[in-house]
Amino acid sequence: MIRIQSPQLNNVVRFLLRIPRWAGENPFFGFLILLLFALFISAAVFYQYVFLLQNADAENEIVQTRFDEPALQQIIQIWQEREQKFNQAGTLQSRNIFVPPQQTE
Repeated sequence: MIRIQSPQLNNVVRFLLRIPRWAGENPFFGFLILLLFALFISAAVFYQYVFLLQNADAENEIVQTRFDEPALQQIIQIWQEREQKFNQAGTLQSRNIFVPPQQTE
């Protein structure tokens, strides 16, 4: 196996390996670098999905969806049954936990 070592490549690798330590020692500048990195990525995504799609021809296809009416009626019926059960349950008078219980003599 032949190993080709370039002094320039070695310097670049050393620089890249020192970046995390430098960012940890200088948190403000590290934060700025990460912020710029995030802005660069978001700008690339924005460019791809906004500017490049403006030039693309939009397909004018009409998509028809089929609505399942019986399934909707069944769901509405289940919800109404649950509401009736909830309303018939009534309320329970809970005891006040801050008042000591009365002792019977």
